[in-house]
Amino acid sequence: MPDAPYPKHDIAALVAACPGVAFERDAALLRQKSRDFFWFSPILNRAFRHKTAEILAQPRTEAEVIAIAAARARLAQIIAAHEAAGIPVANPHVATVEDGSRHKRGPGDQLGFKALVDPHGLLNPGRMPSYIPQTPQETGDPG
Repeated sequence: MPDAPYPKHDIAALVAACPGVAFERDAALLRQKSRDFFWFSPILNRAFRHKTAEILAQPRTEAEVIAIAAARARLAQIIAAHEAAGIPVANPHVATVEDGSRHKRGPGDQLGFKALVDPHGLLNPGRMPSYIPQTPQETGDPG
């Protein structure tokens, strides 16, 4: 099932907040750059094979990297203001699952799924810090 039509996020606001930064919008290139090693897993492949980035920032200078970081910092301020007002926000623009979780911790279903498909914590290590990989003795693996 393909992604919903563009835009899903306020791409125009990001571009406006980063004058001078080159952004790529070519659909074929975005699809190519959106590929990851998810295809190793049949489950993840089904879930992600149709996902594609909406835009790709291509900063050329330190100042452009700073402009993108500033736009990200502004997003963090907006999320913090909403959460302070009692409105939970699930932020997908983070480095770890817990950072983007509505409750700032991986819910049991996420941890349970991780334990099921990756008991040793080999896939995306560090992406879910609250997950503690099982030892071979715990999984019955000979090692």
